[in-house]
Amino acid sequence: MDGPTGRPAGAVCRLFASAVPSPLSGGCSMRPLPLLSLLSLSLILASCAGTDGHDHTHAPETQASTRHSHDALWQAHHPTGDTLQVQLPDRDAPSTVTLSGGHAYLGDDIIGDVRGTAVVGLSGQTILRTDRSSIQPLSSGITDAGLKWPGAVVPFVFDGSATANIRTQFNQAVQIYNGQTVVRYVARTNQANYVRVVAGDGCSSYVGMMSTSFKPNGQEITLGRDGCGVGAALHEMGHAAGLEHEQQRQDRDSYINVNYGLIDPAWRSQYDIIRDNRVNTAFTGYDVHSIMHYGNSQVNGQWVMTSKQGVPPEQIGQNNGYLTDGDKTAFRTIYGNVNGGGGGQGITLTTGQWTSLQVVTPGFTNRFLRHLNSLGYTEVVTSGSSATLKQDATFRVVGALDGTGCYSLESRNFPGQFLRHQNNRLRIDRNDGSDLMRRDATFCAQTGLAGLGGVSFVSRNINNAYIRHRNGEVWLDVNDGSTAFKQDASWNLAGAWAP
Repeated sequence: MDGPTGRPAGAVCRLFASAVPSPLSGGCSMRPLPLLSLLSLSLILASCAGTDGHDHTHAPETQASTRHSHDALWQAHHPTGDTLQVQLPDRDAPSTVTLSGGHAYLGDDIIGDVRGTAVVGLSGQTILRTDRSSIQPLSSGITDAGLKWPGAVVPFVFDGSATANIRTQFNQAVQIYNGQTVVRYVARTNQANYVRVVAGDGCSSYVGMMSTSFKPNGQEITLGRDGCGVGAALHEMGHAAGLEHEQQRQDRDSYINVNYGLIDPAWRSQYDIIRDNRVNTAFTGYDVHSIMHYGNSQVNGQWVMTSKQGVPPEQIGQNNGYLTDGDKTAFRTIYGNVNGGGGGQGITLTTGQWTSLQVVTPGFTNRFLRHLNSLGYTEVVTSGSSATLKQDATFRVVGALDGTGCYSLESRNFPGQFLRHQNNRLRIDRNDGSDLMRRDATFCAQTGLAGLGGVSFVSRNINNAYIRHRNGEVWLDVNDGSTAFKQDASWNLAGAWAP
């Protein structure tokens, strides 16, 4: 088994669930969000994708020895400027507010625009005085509520600054949201409320739908100029649609320990539990794997976050390109089962679409199923990968070759050749019309076994046998019920690398 084991079943992150004047809710905690959260512009703690350098030689799957240094990323992305110490009404300890570029930041949250000695929030009301002699937070506007998107439809446009990488990664994330959740990101026509995707430093978004009076030209989702990866786009799009950070839930301390001494003081507010007597944490379970949970890091050999439930520290938080079942449940809780309900036990795939099958096993989510010399492997694929590798990792979902209601997967660069199992190994073969070929190349789609989202493909002619990866190769194996197997037999239908 090439991936870590022991991932517990997850649930949902903080989210909002009702429109003004009803309060916002917390993802698993159903709480009204204060203005400071409504204006949250959360920088994703993930580095941008690089090149793999292994386009034609299979690279073995190995767990990275170290994770991204979020501390370095904090320093790289955190705004610099004048800092103030402010006691905010919903925080246990004084918070550091940074004044930079005409905005006031609380960690990676924008809390308003600086106008003279005042910080003005989205309501147009002063929420903070910055006079050096008197720094007093004002209560007016602190509990302003945002709006959910009508019908769970989020219109978007690309700003002229959006690079090709940004557009590609955002569109891949759109496919994931539209295919796996009740939320629909759609190209804007004439909607008054919409998202504008822009290039900038780091990745950020507002939480929920902003008013047109505050954002008449669309609210920004900012992605790094070279793109920050599909996971970053998913995280920021989650904010825009209504999800908040998981690690700030009121019941957080029942599930993880946070070592505040290892965190940059300017970022500690992003780990503060927001105290609000209207929080309901009995909604669902805590999800350490949510796309909205900050990733973990080490400082001097010590982890910033540790689990009280036995989750390995390197598995806490993820910013990779998949949504957990808990994330999907969050959106259904906000919006109901609109737009088809976002999938379920009986998964229906869209035939004719090109897709790339992404590994969801923690630690290996930058790998995709590809064929090499006809055999199936997993390989790291990035925007810098060769055209050949991208084509090898792209397949079209078609109706089952055996004529059932299941599916077959056709190669992008070898038309007429399909994924099939032969002696339990996955490979591509030309359809010779035989009954055996048609059965071997037919798989039924089920909800991902691992509970991490995505899909699992079960064979039509071998009972309880699934497409899974192990040691960098792709096989058809019988489900042994282990956590490792369930992870390795689950795939995310990501945007096609070679559409």
